[in-house]
Amino acid sequence: MDTNGHTTTETAIALRQPTAMAAFEPRTFDQAMAMAEKIAKSGLLGDLNTPEKVFLVMATGAELGIPLTAALRGIHIIKGKAVTSADLKVSLCLRRPDLCEFFRLVSSTDEEATYETKRAGCESKSVTFRMKDAERAQLIKDDSNWKKYPRVMLRHRAASELATAVYPDLVMGVYAEEEREEIEAGAAPSVIVSGDVQPLSQVVDAEPVDFAADYLARLGDCADLAAVDALSAEAVSHYGKGKTPDALKDATKARRSALKGE
Repeated sequence: MDTNGHTTTETAIALRQPTAMAAFEPRTFDQAMAMAEKIAKSGLLGDLNTPEKVFLVMATGAELGIPLTAALRGIHIIKGKAVTSADLKVSLCLRRPDLCEFFRLVSSTDEEATYETKRAGCESKSVTFRMKDAERAQLIKDDSNWKKYPRVMLRHRAASELATAVYPDLVMGVYAEEEREEIEAGAAPSVIVSGDVQPLSQVVDAEPVDFAADYLARLGDCADLAAVDALSAEAVSHYGKGKTPDALKDATKARRSALKGE
C-alpha cells in the first residue's frame, strides 16, 4: 500500500488499463506546453508551479507509460530527478512479466525489510534495508515517517532500491519518495543486494546526466531573462551551435514570453 492508500496491485492495474481521459492527453509539444501552463497556473500541484516543471513531469510520465493524471499526482521533480512512490516503481516492473518473473516481499519487521526478484535469464536478487542503514543515512528524525511507520518505510525503501538495481531500463532512473532527503542533500543511496552493501553506482551502471531533463527543471526556476540567456548558452555549449533540440528551444521561448508577461 502506498502513502495514498493504493495497493501495488491497484497501481499496476491502473498502469495496464487504458484511461477514459486518454483523449485529453496532449499529442504535440505545443498542446503539452499549453496544458502545462494552465495546470501550473491552477496552483493545485504545490511545487509544480511553472509550466516547465509540469511539462517535465508530463514527459517523464509519457516515457514511463503512465497516464497523464497519474503522472501529475505521483511524480515530483527534485533537483532534476523524477521521484515517485515505491509501489509505482514495482508496478513498472510487474507489468513486464516477460522481464520480471516475480517481485515479492520476503520479510518485514520494524527493524528490516527484504524484497526478492528474478529477472528473466538471471539469478534472483534480493535487497535488505535495515533501520541501522536509515540511521547511518540520518533519515530518522523526530516526527518523521521513519519514526511513525518504520515497517512501511523499510519495505518501500527495499522495494525501490531492488527495482532500480535489477530493472534500470524499466524504472529509468526514477527515485522513490523515501529517497527524497538524500536526493536533496546530494547523497548517493547505497543498497544491500543479496547481502552485500554496495553503492548504487556499483550495482548498475551510473545513470548518465540527462541534460534535457535538467535543463527543463532549471528553466522553470529562472527568475529573469538573464538567467534564461545563461541557461540557453549552456545548451549551446552542450549540444553545439545550432544543434539545441527544438523542444528545448520552444520551452525556452515560452519561458521568455512568460517572464515578459506576453
